[in-house]
Amino acid sequence: MTRRYFSLILLAVVVLLGCEEPPASKAVRPVRAMRIGDTGEFSRRSLPGQASAAEEVNLAFRVSGPLIELPVEVGQEVQAADILGQIDPADFQIALEDANARLDRAEQTLLGMRTGRPEDIRLAEKDLAAAEADFNKAEAEFERQTQLLANNATSQSEYDRSEADFKVADSAVESAQENLAKIRSGARVEDIAAKEAEIRSLNSAVEKAKNQLNYTTLKAPFDGTIAATFVENFQTVQANQLIVRLLDKSSIEVTISLPEQSVRLIQFVKKIDCVFDAFPDKTFSGTIKEVATEASSSTRTYPVTIAIEQQHADDGVTILPGMACSVAGQVELPEEGFIKGVEVPETAILDQANKKSVWIVDESTGTVSRQEVTVGELTPYGIRIEGVDVGQVIVTAGVHYLQPGQQVRLMLDDAV
Repeated sequence: MTRRYFSLILLAVVVLLGCEEPPASKAVRPVRAMRIGDTGEFSRRSLPGQASAAEEVNLAFRVSGPLIELPVEVGQEVQAADILGQIDPADFQIALEDANARLDRAEQTLLGMRTGRPEDIRLAEKDLAAAEADFNKAEAEFERQTQLLANNATSQSEYDRSEADFKVADSAVESAQENLAKIRSGARVEDIAAKEAEIRSLNSAVEKAKNQLNYTTLKAPFDGTIAATFVENFQTVQANQLIVRLLDKSSIEVTISLPEQSVRLIQFVKKIDCVFDAFPDKTFSGTIKEVATEASSSTRTYPVTIAIEQQHADDGVTILPGMACSVAGQVELPEEGFIKGVEVPETAILDQANKKSVWIVDESTGTVSRQEVTVGELTPYGIRIEGVDVGQVIVTAGVHYLQPGQQVRLMLDDAV
């Protein structure tokens, strides 16, 4: 290789190296994170909510028919068991009377099958009395012919005739006795059982007819206010067609959506204050009624229901369903709450080389560092850990894709 050719190759390498761009810096990774337990911040925060009636129901008839009474109007206060509507009961009353009549006939028939009908028993008793009278006559004649035959005062044929009459009379008495006993004892067992089954069916029919008649009256299930009516009086309504909407405003519920990182503090909430937009100068106290056990897949929040008693003040302040409000809670952790650790999502734990750790975010530089923690018990909302301090920010998702010193962009959840 000539010296000139070698020089050209060396020059090309130098040029190429000189044109190479410096290594690109690592991209800033967005991460979901949470700040460890500042309960003061949680208490100061307020969440939006909306009021609804503690009890509200759309009422309908369970039968169809022409409406003949609708004595309520929107806004009217009603008491439990007050009549809200009435369907014409005439046809249902007739159906009940027919069912009762069929049941009465079946029960009388069964009584006759079990003990015999009185008139049949009386006829059988008369037949038995007549058979016994004939028997007595035949018996007396047979005894007389027996004595006459012994004295040769009668013929053999007369004796034989009286003997035959006696036996026929005796058989007639036995037959009459059996017939009377049968009538008195009633019908066969299987016939009685079939009639009893029929009566049970008829009893069910009567109860159904009673219920159908009762269903023609629509009553308020609780004290409340008529919020809406859906029909006009005198129109024919169908079963399950909406008639009125009833609200119980004596107790109001407010539903808020609590972030999953804050819902674990719900057990330590000591006081809840609600301020409604309509009454900004008045604070209502509430109590936690229900906490959902499953977070929304889209918002990652838990619905929490808060009960508020109406405060009928002299100024006429009344919370109405649909009113918007702000809800704030006061949290008091037990003295050893942080000594035993804090709860974090299981997805925040990095498990490598049999060591458990979390990523701590330095907010001043936007970088992450790994910090070992002690893992405790599982909780309904995550896992309890020790080794982190109040106010620190930890990464809660994507922990396996980070490196020490990597820059991140925070998407902070609410404080634990």
